[in-house]
Amino acid sequence: MDTKQKAESTIENYRRIVDSDNIKTSAIEEKQFNFEFTAGNIKERIKVQVYFGKKGLRTVLQGNKENSLYKTVQNLIIDQKSLMFDEKPPDEPSDYIGSDESGKGDLFGPLVVCAFHCLDEYKNNLIRIGVRDSKDLSPSQISELAKMIKRKFSNDIETVLITPEKYNIMYERFRNLNKILSWAHSKAIENLLKRVKCSNVVIDKFSEKENFESISNSAEIYLTHKAERFTGVAAASIIARSEFDNWFIKNNLMHLPKGASTETVKIAEKIFDTNGIDELEKYAKIHFKSLKHLIK
Repeated sequence: MDTKQKAESTIENYRRIVDSDNIKTSAIEEKQFNFEFTAGNIKERIKVQVYFGKKGLRTVLQGNKENSLYKTVQNLIIDQKSLMFDEKPPDEPSDYIGSDESGKGDLFGPLVVCAFHCLDEYKNNLIRIGVRDSKDLSPSQISELAKMIKRKFSNDIETVLITPEKYNIMYERFRNLNKILSWAHSKAIENLLKRVKCSNVVIDKFSEKENFESISNSAEIYLTHKAERFTGVAAASIIARSEFDNWFIKNNLMHLPKGASTETVKIAEKIFDTNGIDELEKYAKIHFKSLKHLIK
């Protein structure tokens, strides 16, 4: 990977991380010597740039350093340690744990992480029944596939579900979504490693390897973008999304919308106006920027 490719990979990672904190971002633009995107809105906006050259990469933030948005994005980017890049296995391992999450971009509902132990002999079966990235499947397809995967591979699945109430407590402690994600992925993987022997772990890249130091030293951790291309990660993404959807069903909350649209925010505001912040915390991740005006 040359310097320009590393710069593109880095800015894609930055944009993904900023997006995950519910901050609006523009498309990435390629300039002569850098890649860049803007973050924020008309009232408060900054530009994130990654320059490439003979001396390597240089990250620049343009904007008012006193603004809260600038400080938030700066902290998110510093947390990513910009000179560390994508680590990925050249081919899909024959025996590995794939881990993926669901719910991090949804205002309502839990955060769910699933770790799935995938062997070579599982792959054809999983592909045959239609396993692929859950984002390409309808809710009914996800539900049916999850049931099939659970029936056949129950011992190879470990799920961590963080309810909104617990999530809000954890966010107060960690002050960073990626740290919560790292904790949840590590927990699911470590629990699964107590039941299965496996030396490879594949996770969709959202953080850096040292944030998974609690995982057994015997396992090689690969952090890679678009990890759902691996069958085991795709299976994990289906289970995670199914558990996310089931939380709404089990708690009779199907009237609450998914995602983080303007309409979703309006419903959160209505819950707050009617029952207060304590009630809203039972259903919503209140750190979302779109809810900041409700928290005094």
